[in-house]
Amino acid sequence: MSIEENKAILRRWFEPPGGWESLNRQIHGAEDPKAKLDEFYRKARSEFFAPDFIRHHTQGDMNLDSYVQYDIAMWAAIPDLSISIEEIIGEGDWVMARFILRGTHKGDLQGIPATGKKIDIGGMMACRFTGGKFAELWVNYDQLSMMQQLGVIPKQ
Repeated sequence: MSIEENKAILRRWFEPPGGWESLNRQIHGAEDPKAKLDEFYRKARSEFFAPDFIRHHTQGDMNLDSYVQYDIAMWAAIPDLSISIEEIIGEGDWVMARFILRGTHKGDLQGIPATGKKIDIGGMMACRFTGGKFAELWVNYDQLSMMQQLGVIPKQ
C-alpha cells in the first residue's frame, strides 16, 4: 500500500464517521461502555489490525487483546477522552502522527483516584503497516504534563 493509503487508514481509525472518535461519542451515551468497546474492537479486528499486531508501551508490549483492555481502563478513568490528530507524515510502511488527548479524570487512572481535573496533553504515535493494517504501534504521550495537570506532580 502507498504512504497516502496508510495515512488514510490511520485517519479512518481515529476520525468520524466510523473511527475511534465516533466510538467515543457512542460510549458517552451507552448503558454499558465496556460492551460498546468490545463490540467496536471485534469489528475493527479484521479491518484494521494484522493478526500479529503489537503495541509497544512503556509498561511492556501488548497484543491486540491487551491493547483493548488498556483502552477500556483509559475510558473508565477518562470517560470523555478524545483524541485529535494534528499532523500526519509517512515514509515507507511507517506513518507518524502528532495528536492531542483531552478529557476529564473521573476514575482511577494507573492508581490515581479521580481528581475531576481536565487534561490536555500532546503525544506522538508511530504506526507500521502491513497489507493495509496496523502491524505495530508505538505511542508516547506527555505523561509528566498529565501528572502535573492532575496535581500529582507539582508544576515547575
